[in-house]
Amino acid sequence: MDKDAKMNAHNNKKERAVRPPRRNQTITLELPPALLEWIDSQAELNETSRSDMIRRLIEESRLGVPPELGQLRTAYHEAGHAVVARVLGIPVTIATVIADDKSLGHVVFAETPLQMHHRLFPAGGEVKDLTAWKAHIRATMAGREAEIAVLGFHHDDKGDRQDKRHINRLAKWLDYRTRDETLHYLRADTNQIVGIMSRSIRRVAEVLTHTSSLTQDELDEIIKETGETLGPDLLRAFGLKKKRKVTSRES
Repeated sequence: MDKDAKMNAHNNKKERAVRPPRRNQTITLELPPALLEWIDSQAELNETSRSDMIRRLIEESRLGVPPELGQLRTAYHEAGHAVVARVLGIPVTIATVIADDKSLGHVVFAETPLQMHHRLFPAGGEVKDLTAWKAHIRATMAGREAEIAVLGFHHDDKGDRQDKRHINRLAKWLDYRTRDETLHYLRADTNQIVGIMSRSIRRVAEVLTHTSSLTQDELDEIIKETGETLGPDLLRAFGLKKKRKVTSRES
């Protein structure tokens, strides 16, 4: 046997030695209740079992997020933005899951970042108050955090990248020396708010999947029906205070 033949035989023997044996693999998945409810509803519509539906979703997810799952994600994402914005006192024009050329859904704040910038950062450069600025950062973070909290996972898409760019633009006006630490605490705040307002977020997402859009009054009514609130102590911790009701004697 020549030198090349010996080398080939050695390589083949080595390849066979390190090649793992073929066997059936069992994968255990822990899925959140909200996702299981949706899977069960889809399984019923498709006249199949839960396990078959999960297999189909896993297979389709190799090529991307299944359309139905994407719609559910979008609803929870926009619900997170909308609910957190409202409980932090940010006026909202509309929340929608109607897709356009820029995103799969969006929440329109009554005040644009440019208008807010002119109000909070006067021409002289002196900062009036960063409370509202930080509230907008929390509301922008809330879409991703709502997906993770309710569905148990998050998928990076065009809408999420837009949120990140928006957060980075807003963060430029934070003190650069403590910017990263501030963003860390703002995300922790957002997680806390999402946890407290989880029923409201679920309910808003459910309504959005049927009606496609909600106005501010409709959002406020849903939040009121759930009975969830941040409470005065937490609002004060965020630098926000509920407006005191004016009595007839004071008016």
